[in-house]
Amino acid sequence: MTVDYSKFTLQELNDVIAKAVAARNKLIAARRMQLLTELNELDRLSNSRSSKAFNDRPSANAIYKDNIGNSWRGRGRIPQWLRNHLDSGAKLEDFKVEEK
Repeated sequence: MTVDYSKFTLQELNDVIAKAVAARNKLIAARRMQLLTELNELDRLSNSRSSKAFNDRPSANAIYKDNIGNSWRGRGRIPQWLRNHLDSGAKLEDFKVEEK
């Protein structure tokens, strides 16, 4: 559909522009609501899974300790204090905490 806007009066062109802007804003608002609904659903799913996984994890006490109070639970990267001991010849077992 091709419209010859050169034949419109200034008032008719302003009316067309106003209607087009209103239609555009309505489409944007509808899409925004759709996206917000999807984001809320993702947040709900994400929070329920992450909190469940976090709460189901057993608490971990320190597994490795040195004689000056540094400790490590054995998760993640080896801390620098332990890395320094290992680099100087110590063994990981030397720092293992005895279970009670």
